[in-house]
Amino acid sequence: MRGKKQNVRLWAVAFWLIVWQLAAMALHAAYPHGALLLPSPVSSLARLISLAGTAVFWCAIGTSSMHILGGFLLSCALAVVLAALSARFSRVKELLAPLVAAVKTVPVASFIILALIWLSSRTLPLFIAAMPLFHGFGLGVCVHTMLSQGGRCILIPRFTAKSYAKQIVKYKCNFIAGVPTLYEALLRLPSMDGANLSSLKGVFSGGDSLSIELKKKFDKFLYDHKASIQVREGYGTTETVTACCLTPPHMFKEGSIGLPFPDTYIKIVEPDTDREVPYGQEGEILLAGPTVMKEYMNNPEETAQTLRTHADGLTWVYTGDLGVMDEQGFIYFRGRAKRMIISSGYNVYPSQIENILDAHEYVQMSCVIGVPDPYKMQKVKAFVKLAQGVPATEETKQVLMAYCRKNVAKYAMPYDIEFKEDMPKTLVGKVAYRQLEEEELAKIKAAEEK
Repeated sequence: MRGKKQNVRLWAVAFWLIVWQLAAMALHAAYPHGALLLPSPVSSLARLISLAGTAVFWCAIGTSSMHILGGFLLSCALAVVLAALSARFSRVKELLAPLVAAVKTVPVASFIILALIWLSSRTLPLFIAAMPLFHGFGLGVCVHTMLSQGGRCILIPRFTAKSYAKQIVKYKCNFIAGVPTLYEALLRLPSMDGANLSSLKGVFSGGDSLSIELKKKFDKFLYDHKASIQVREGYGTTETVTACCLTPPHMFKEGSIGLPFPDTYIKIVEPDTDREVPYGQEGEILLAGPTVMKEYMNNPEETAQTLRTHADGLTWVYTGDLGVMDEQGFIYFRGRAKRMIISSGYNVYPSQIENILDAHEYVQMSCVIGVPDPYKMQKVKAFVKLAQGVPATEETKQVLMAYCRKNVAKYAMPYDIEFKEDMPKTLVGKVAYRQLEEEELAKIKAAEEK
């Protein structure tokens, strides 16, 4: 029913635009010397057409029946008053000539402008922004990017997966962006069964590492719901305000976060140095470009540690993130250097183990942390949120442990898997791995005190 009303409104606006244009052309042909010299009946007719057209426009976009009726009656009354004045009082007509001209012109001009705005707004790209605006992702990607390109944004003040999914379908939005947990939540919503997502032109993931398995699941979800696109992963930091690289729409490489944006530079160096490493070798990700911050406010020591000027004259951001660049310039994110687990002298990357666990049919989501160990320095522990209907039993744990032994290197093998009903989240929706680390340390401390 709503769609039919919008079609009727659209036709009403188009009809009155055509009527006004034809009337204006006819009047100009008959009286080329100007509207103020028109005979009273013709002048009144011109005003009536203009004012009625304005009223009908508000009928087309109005939301209140009283508002529509009031606007129409006011327009008609004004037209009658002006016609009476101009017909009976020639002196008044001369005095009111500028006002009459304005009343005749302004409604028509505003009618045309507003009609064009209303018509064009139906075709402008629409972005549903659910990320918090205090975060670079939410403000830079979800709001500034769309508005700078003349698009529209619908802000979601309080995110729930159910309400977010409802808005996507209701407004037939074109672009969405979020952290991986957002897409994981959409996959589990019964309300999305049968939803038509063919209006989507871009789906972007950032803010946290998107596992290969989650991407495959959501790409299939998009395909099953009539969308013709795939998830495009990007990367950015708070120090560079917004995204710095993105997977191009025409070329996808498994595990890659894409190519740098124009005027943005990325290089991989030996951690905490300016020595670049060869293609394919892991190192620290450095960023440079026009969006690099000026400084950390009132923290010159941290600023000097993070922002460094190299021999090429560029100021580079030391991200503390580990990654690899291939020969085509694609970047592969490995994880935060601070989050890397060192077990028996080996580097263990939580995201790699999470990718393996997420691929199992029993697992909905996982998070891997390092736990202090007197012999290995750190040992690996995994937290798992099970898929719907899978029991949290010892038998399930042993199935997952056996699966890990087949797919994970011995030095990176989790010593334990703990089931969680839900993962703790940060304010922007990332899995709060630090909270899991703190909880585990508290358990260890409590056990030692006994």
